[in-house]
Amino acid sequence: MRKIVILLLSSLLLLSGCGNKAAAVETAEDLTIKNEKIVKEFSSTVNVFNRSGDVVMLTAENGDVFENYHLNVGTGQFAQAGISDFNEQYLHYERIADTGQLYVEGSEGDNTLFFKAKDGEAKKIAVNIGYSDSANVSVSPNGKYVVLTSKKEGSDAYGLYVYDLGNAKLSTMLDLIDKHLIQGFGYMISWAPNDKHVIVNDKYVFNAETGKLRSELKSAYSKWSSSGSRIAFILEDGREKWLASGEEDAVYPGKVVCVYDVQDGDYQEVFMVTGDEYVFGDIVWDDAEDRIAFAGISVKDKKSPDWYMQLTYNCIYMVEIDSRKAIRLETNVNGGGEKPVELANLKFSATGKLLAYTVGNFEKSDLYVCKTDSLEQKTFTDVEYLHWIRGESYVITDRYDSLYFSAGNGIVRIDTGLKDTLIYTAKTDLDDMYLSEDGKAMVLFESLENQSVLRYIGK
Repeated sequence: MRKIVILLLSSLLLLSGCGNKAAAVETAEDLTIKNEKIVKEFSSTVNVFNRSGDVVMLTAENGDVFENYHLNVGTGQFAQAGISDFNEQYLHYERIADTGQLYVEGSEGDNTLFFKAKDGEAKKIAVNIGYSDSANVSVSPNGKYVVLTSKKEGSDAYGLYVYDLGNAKLSTMLDLIDKHLIQGFGYMISWAPNDKHVIVNDKYVFNAETGKLRSELKSAYSKWSSSGSRIAFILEDGREKWLASGEEDAVYPGKVVCVYDVQDGDYQEVFMVTGDEYVFGDIVWDDAEDRIAFAGISVKDKKSPDWYMQLTYNCIYMVEIDSRKAIRLETNVNGGGEKPVELANLKFSATGKLLAYTVGNFEKSDLYVCKTDSLEQKTFTDVEYLHWIRGESYVITDRYDSLYFSAGNGIVRIDTGLKDTLIYTAKTDLDDMYLSEDGKAMVLFESLENQSVLRYIGK
């Protein structure tokens, strides 16, 4: 299935459910298709690059420029944003919400990074930006700050900096950084959803406003909670050796999972796996931030160069942070064979009554949905990965704990009783879908040959 192109390097705003702690559950009201209409037809590629509340910003090619549009998921209203992008002339370019543009002029070896506010003049941020697969710049989720690498004046060494877009202030985070941060910049920077802090290389927690180091964690993998107040991480305690997973990549087989409190500046150990089980990552939070989930994994032979082809996903642990109470869901997934599979894409529903995960590979994946109290679960085969905005996975959740996913070119809803309902079948090929914050409407992207159709269904 052809996927809509998503600009992952653009500034991405928080999705529904990614903010403060979850509110009280309202009376469930399922999405009902009382209205269906075509909002817009496109004859070119559509790029979806951020969402704030129910407003999605997207671009579409129009000759030599990209036209920007605002789409309201809840109402289906669609309008031009009044900004056109001439981005092919730049070495690197990305929009920051609808407030301005970040771009790099020059070449990889001699360049300048600029920020141009909407209807404003361009401001120079830094020169000689580092490069890996693209420019080493990372915009915070709400578009307030930019972390970047840049050469030190009169030197070939690089430093790490944070730029405040509102105050035009550049602060130093690290004077000197090693080549691994330069080369792997894209996956070594992790922003708190509230923009206030940023993790570098899974270990260093910085204050985004000042650029000052807040804490250094003994962490091999880290994951922000939805409000940005806590960090779950795997403790790198030296009990195990890092396992090579490529020429320069490595994974730590952790035993202890910890939670760091940003306000207190301290962490606590919340769970330890025993025996031959390890935790490699893929930790997920529930929206209330009082529970995490992750897989317990065994390795047949850690000394083997292809150890990652010999994994067994024994179970999923769901751990309550304060009480340390853990529930073990047995999975017993053999990841080996001619076409290795993995257990991944864990996601809680809005208030944590359901937990979803997938088992599969790039060719085929099955979705499992489990009740977190009784561990009763249901399986759906050949599900599709459609959602490419940060924070979404194989499933999206509404505020009433129902989950939505795509299978067989249709959209399926499953409620807390594990009852599944096919609510819509695409007219052509289903490319993507977005659910409104109130759970009563949805916008869909469907493709037909070289065209994209934007469709609204719901209230």
